[in-house]
Amino acid sequence: MARSYDDIIVGGGSAGAVLAARLSEDARRQVLLLEAGPDYRTLEATPHDLRDSTWISVVDHDWGFKADALKGREIEFPRGKVVGGSSAVNATIALRGVLADYDEWAERGSVEWAWSRVLPYFRKLEDDQDEGGELHGRGGPIPVRRWKTAELLPLQRAYLSAGEAAGFGAVRDHNHPEATGIGPWPMNQRDGLRVSTALGYLLPVRGRGNLTIRPRSLVNRVVIAICPESGPISPTILTRWSR
Repeated sequence: MARSYDDIIVGGGSAGAVLAARLSEDARRQVLLLEAGPDYRTLEATPHDLRDSTWISVVDHDWGFKADALKGREIEFPRGKVVGGSSAVNATIALRGVLADYDEWAERGSVEWAWSRVLPYFRKLEDDQDEGGELHGRGGPIPVRRWKTAELLPLQRAYLSAGEAAGFGAVRDHNHPEATGIGPWPMNQRDGLRVSTALGYLLPVRGRGNLTIRPRSLVNRVVIAICPESGPISPTILTRWSR
């Protein structure tokens, strides 16, 4: 049966899950989220390889892509095929980009990508357990923490000591724009749980009646057409269901 939606999002990954959660805040909008991979509606139903922040899932929830690292050298290129996308399978590295890159994008015309424009959204998404001030946020959907010295393995502590002895400065916050040196990276995890966009953004809003999530729906193409009756552009999404 045909059904109309105000917003159709193709791909329920790091961006798509956030878009679905934010757009469905408006109860007047009907939002459809399409994802080629499976969907786990509860934390209890989420498989261990997606929950465990120390485990990188590259088998059951991976697209199986390959990439040419160098001419004649092909490597695996893991990408998440599940609601939550690569944020659900990654190594929980919650590392921001470099300030100068954002401002260069702005100078080239993408003004909304200026560092001053994106920083409020970095702060909004965070629940930083270690850092505060103007650069970090609290109370957001994605927890961010760093390994404490007492949590490091002897080899890791020796690596840090060797780096500092070689002249690299100690860094506690690699998300600081001026950070350079050696130290633990920021992670999107809480108590060993990988907090993906599926858990951080979608899990709390799954009860919304205006949000529909269709997993195992591979989009083949998007057809854009103008409806003579209504006038506005009408997109048609052609999907293939898989089980």
